[in-house]
Amino acid sequence: MSITPELGDPLLVSIAGAAEEKPVDATLELSAQLTEPEVNATRVWYVNGEAQDTGASYAFDSSWPEGYYQIGVTAFS
Repeated sequence: MSITPELGDPLLVSIAGAAEEKPVDATLELSAQLTEPEVNATRVWYVNGEAQDTGASYAFDSSWPEGYYQIGVTAFS
């Protein structure tokens, strides 16, 4: 997956709580971890390259049909 938003100052971010699989009726609680945690940053969550939400965390819940998904996050200040 390639996400290329036009950001003024992108930050390094990783996803905590990720898993290879999740049961269809479960929720995967994800959080965006910044390498510079003291920075006040905006985080944007993507599913299959489409922006879905903003915030420090994202709940990939059972409203998504069974299938294959790629989840990504960007952060900028």
